[in-house]
Amino acid sequence: MKILSPFIKLIFFLSLGVYAQEYSVDEEAMKTKFQPLIETLNLTEEQKPQFKAISEKYMKAFKDLKASNESRFKKFKTYKKLTSNRNEEMQSVLSEDQFEQYLKIQEQIQEEIQNAND
Repeated sequence: MKILSPFIKLIFFLSLGVYAQEYSVDEEAMKTKFQPLIETLNLTEEQKPQFKAISEKYMKAFKDLKASNESRFKKFKTYKKLTSNRNEEMQSVLSEDQFEQYLKIQEQIQEEIQNAND
């Protein structure tokens, strides 16, 4: 079972790359794609631009990673590092309750992707 876990995470990573590729980082896409998340997290006016900037930064990083010629293992390690960095940045912007909700939403997305790949 422990062997399956890294493979599931790798599938998630690859799916995330496709998912991130569907999002362009233009302003209209940010409004359309992230507005429900912004509303769910009940972001303040001060938090919204910070949240959008972090999201945009990491969407581009994930897209670039997917397009890179690195090995799958190296991509996976980089993905984990990017995810960790993004979460740290989000934690500095969001309140404790918002961050917990943000992590739960991430888990739900990951489960949906895993279930779609089963």
